[in-house]
Amino acid sequence: AEADRAEDVLARRREQAELLEHALAERDRELVSARKVISERERLLETRTRQLDEREESLGRTAASSEEAETAAARQRTEAERRERDAAERRGAQVEERERAISKREREVHARALVQQRLAQELERAATERDRELAEAKKRRKQLERRAKELEARANELRARERAATPRPVWVAPAPGPAPARRAAAGYTIDVLDRLVERNAASTPDGGKEWRAYVVFLRDFAGADGGLPPSFDTLVEEVFGDLLRAN
Repeated sequence: AEADRAEDVLARRREQAELLEHALAERDRELVSARKVISERERLLETRTRQLDEREESLGRTAASSEEAETAAARQRTEAERRERDAAERRGAQVEERERAISKREREVHARALVQQRLAQELERAATERDRELAEAKKRRKQLERRAKELEARANELRARERAATPRPVWVAPAPGPAPARRAAAGYTIDVLDRLVERNAASTPDGGKEWRAYVVFLRDFAGADGGLPPSFDTLVEEVFGDLLRAN
């Protein structure tokens, strides 16, 4: 379940990164459009300049005989050039300001994309680590199951030998009333083992991971009262012997 949630988070992070990339592409298109507008205005300015030049030439031809007319035309030309220059400078300043704003926005989007990418990488590493832990847990569970089968077989063999070596007893009717189970009296119940592990887990180098793994494994074999089958007595004593003796 945790691996599925990690994958969902990773998918959402990737989707956010795609949205950011889409926003960056949209900003690029806006920049291209702005540059096209600037280019169109520059062409318009060139056209008007040519028109002014043509007008100046016409004025020069018509006012060639009059110094006063030539001076007036020069003043008009100078004034027109000044106005056009001022207008061009204002437009250039506006374009530069817009380009700076777009560049700043692009840097912000790029930085966010990098953050999202790092988060996605961290999630991938976490998912990989989780998969590795699950694989190790499955491997340990198989080892425990194999060990349990071996102990079960050895216990059956020992019981068979004991039955073969022990004379057949005479059956005597049991006294009324239930007798307590040997394992329950000895503390071989899954609940007792679980409490002992949680009480002493902090004192172990691995934080009680191995004990908890055995508890999870043995819980599948516990009875309705929590008691474990006799075939697991040897395993319980080998794994939890120190806990049982200390408590």
